[in-house]
Amino acid sequence: MVGVGGVANSGVIWSGSNYGPSVLLSAPAVGIVTTGTTSPYRKGTGTSEATAYVSGAAALLREKYPDLTVGQLVNRLAKSAGLPASAKGLSLPDQKYGYGFIQPLAALKRDIPAGPKNGPLKMPKAQASSAGGESAGSGGDNSKSPGKNGQQAAEEKSGGLSTGVIIGIAAAVLVVVAVVVILVVRGKKRRNGPPAGGPGGPGGYGGGYGGGYGGPSGYAPQQPNPYQQQAGSPGAYPPAPPTQPPGQ
Repeated sequence: MVGVGGVANSGVIWSGSNYGPSVLLSAPAVGIVTTGTTSPYRKGTGTSEATAYVSGAAALLREKYPDLTVGQLVNRLAKSAGLPASAKGLSLPDQKYGYGFIQPLAALKRDIPAGPKNGPLKMPKAQASSAGGESAGSGGDNSKSPGKNGQQAAEEKSGGLSTGVIIGIAAAVLVVVAVVVILVVRGKKRRNGPPAGGPGGPGGYGGGYGGGYGGPSGYAPQQPNPYQQQAGSPGAYPPAPPTQPPGQ
């Protein structure tokens, strides 16, 4: 992370600038022409404008020196930075100016050694300890070293573990989804299948209870008519007379 402070047009620190040990560079912050909301352009003041200057300068350096690390690009900005006459002799980085206000043209053209890959950027404690105690401003240029330091190895190892955990979780989810699909398919087959009796079952075509279509003769037995009285029974009607006389 690069902390940015703001300076006035004279190069002197702006009264509303950020202060602290995180400031590494400073840039113009007063009366900067920028886009507006009520009009196309306006003049703004603040460290946001100063940060935009630093970002633009870093983009120019990245275009010209694509092989440099971020720390080495910041190193070029720091080594080419300027200070007002009133700030000469300060111990750098200063908590107001950092290494000074940026000078993009000088950063692009000056012959500045690449330096260590982290440049003036401060390394986290864990990274510094795993790198063998190498500080941000010490050591030679190790940007072309093919080996991997302890921090890189630890990151790869932790990344592998994370990948394994993710694969395990994904496999478990797939198993659960497969089980759910199987249960749903079976449930649909049971609901859409033939009736419980089916052909040949109780109450089906193969002989249901009470003599259905599957009775002994293949047809349902004729049920007696409750209103029909059998001949010879008391109160029965006499049989109908013959339609022709006897002997004919």
